[in-house]
Amino acid sequence: MHLSFYVVFITLACVVTGTIVRGIEPKHEDLYSQDEFHCLDGSGSFSRSVINNGYCSCNDCSDEPGTSAGIQFFCEEYPLGGRYIHSMFVDDGICDCCDGSDEALGVCPNTCNVELRTRLSDIQERISDVRKGLIAKEDLLLRAQAIKTTKEKELLEKQTRKAIAQKAVEALNSEKEELEAERKLVTEEEEGKEEDIQRVQDKIDSVEKYVSNEESELERIKNEIAEITTFLNIDFGVENVFMPLYDTEISTTTQYKYVINPFREAFQKEKHNNHGSTSLGKFSADQSDATTWSFINGQKCWGGPDRSLRVSLICGTHTEIVMADEESMCVYVMDVKTPAVCSTEQLSELEAQLGFYREAYEKNLNYDYAEDL
Repeated sequence: MHLSFYVVFITLACVVTGTIVRGIEPKHEDLYSQDEFHCLDGSGSFSRSVINNGYCSCNDCSDEPGTSAGIQFFCEEYPLGGRYIHSMFVDDGICDCCDGSDEALGVCPNTCNVELRTRLSDIQERISDVRKGLIAKEDLLLRAQAIKTTKEKELLEKQTRKAIAQKAVEALNSEKEELEAERKLVTEEEEGKEEDIQRVQDKIDSVEKYVSNEESELERIKNEIAEITTFLNIDFGVENVFMPLYDTEISTTTQYKYVINPFREAFQKEKHNNHGSTSLGKFSADQSDATTWSFINGQKCWGGPDRSLRVSLICGTHTEIVMADEESMCVYVMDVKTPAVCSTEQLSELEAQLGFYREAYEKNLNYDYAEDL
């Protein structure tokens, strides 16, 4: 699930200020408050004096939660809820925690209230987008049902036409066999005349022409049936929500023009050249799911692998490519926004986060943020 931020936040109830040891989560205070410190991985026990002395005494470096010698540092970031950063960012002169706790006292200003207002605004915007996306998704579902109904009707009609065409071919072949038997009989008669033989042959030629035409029509109908059947057997997601995207082209132009034909193929084209294109891969149902499309076995790179593309699907108000990049040699990644993946679960989660941050903001500043919205 794609949200406007990706760190895991600790619940407000657990967030307090003034931990006794720098860099630890408040709920772990008891582990660091004893005279003897026990390594969290059980690798040893040491005097409390080893904590944050700049040297890892424990195998897991759990005795260094607040120095760059450790592995992870907890930013309290009250009232946001807190998060972990890598210890390599501690005391490097750059403010990574909004409360400045990763640097020496006085180096960084506390910007958590500003960050909180930004997150409130971001979540509000995301909620608006998801709500609009859900409305657009309803339209996709209606269109999907209409397309499915139309395709099923076409399939039934073509199956009926196929049966009729097959009977016509059978009847014409039967007539041809009778005429061939008649020609043989006329040819074998002692008094058989050339004109009689030619008359029968002309009938045979005429029937063969009709047979050829009917067989061509029958083959065309079979191909159409196979095409519709293949389409209806594609997994277009719950309630076929992706079905309306099948005949569409999703594209964006950056340095190159990228084109996605959903459930078929993806291409890369020169920005100002619509003639040539490079395949990024064919759609792989086995490697795709409800929020990811995978395209594999594209055009081979010179001295490298076959091109491939992984598409992450994000809830949005309409379908568009919002990010395209070559992650590594000939391995491409894209983010595509589409209403098809919007869900009420996403909306509920965002509304819960909005409530959490509103409560945090109001408690911290005694201010009703709702007045600004």
